[in-house]
Amino acid sequence: MKITGLYGLLLIGSTLWAKMPDKNIVLMKQVYTPDLKVGEVAYVRLQDLVPGQMRYSQRNIDLKINSAKRAQGFIEKDNKIVLQYDEGKSAFAEKFAVPVMKIKDEQGAIKYVLKDAHHHTLANRALAQKAGMINQATMPVKVKNDFSSMSYKDFWKYAYDNHLADLKGVDGKLYVNNPPKSFDDMKDDPMRYFVTIAARKGGNGQTIEESFGADYPFWYKRLASFNDPEKYPGDIINAQMVENIVSQKLIDNGFTYNYDVHGDKGPRFEEKVREAHAILSKRRNRIRGLRLVKKLGHFSEIKDQLRDLAAQSDPLKKGPKPYSPYPYIPPKYITPPSPI
Repeated sequence: MKITGLYGLLLIGSTLWAKMPDKNIVLMKQVYTPDLKVGEVAYVRLQDLVPGQMRYSQRNIDLKINSAKRAQGFIEKDNKIVLQYDEGKSAFAEKFAVPVMKIKDEQGAIKYVLKDAHHHTLANRALAQKAGMINQATMPVKVKNDFSSMSYKDFWKYAYDNHLADLKGVDGKLYVNNPPKSFDDMKDDPMRYFVTIAARKGGNGQTIEESFGADYPFWYKRLASFNDPEKYPGDIINAQMVENIVSQKLIDNGFTYNYDVHGDKGPRFEEKVREAHAILSKRRNRIRGLRLVKKLGHFSEIKDQLRDLAAQSDPLKKGPKPYSPYPYIPPKYITPPSPI
């Protein structure tokens, strides 16, 4: 049939318009990674986050989920989980923004690598899966460093050399040339949990009497809030990194731990603490960054020791460096004061 005249033109035009996609629908489907500046806080999709380490502790994730529940980060309604932040896409409020480094991946897309708080992020991911929101799930982040001017390969080498990323897997292999691309690349490390629960923890103005954690600790872990107002000429010590290093050192020395057998308190647990302490006290196994207790005992009996460990200076501060594992970081990569 031959179409002519004004009617024909209108018919052709309406047909072409009908075949065009709805502009609003297209825009809704296109989700972009925000290009954040150092110091900015925002919610970022989980698929745009990259882990800065190869291992995690499933039991630690479970603890973080319980903490999120107590903080009402999610509620259980009609046998379903409902996340409470970022319009139902996150279990964490912006005040719990996790520290990240901005990079560009091999395709030039912006990604954010976690510096810390991997278990909070993994807990959020697990909750999002249960809520059926994994593809929409987000996590609040705070950009601490911008390495997007580096090549992907150079960034991971720099991050490993400067202890900004832990790229040794539970198999003992080094993954600098094959870094994690997603959280699926991480592996569960039961030893990591032992190191965590064998610490006495405190910080943020707490006294030793207000500290918490192991009753029979072999090390002290000084905590800092995610947005610690105190500034250092570089990065504050990444206690999570130290835990990974300690875990690997124990594994390398044949140390074993099974939660179901040894638990987290009592005679069997204390026996494992003594064994771990003996290994780490040897000169060849000493770890810079580890606040190791000199003489073991119940925390109430070694308060002076713990107080001294808590008062140790932080890495990269001027003056003596009693335990810093961190080399010099060029000024261009130093985190500037945050406006938050």
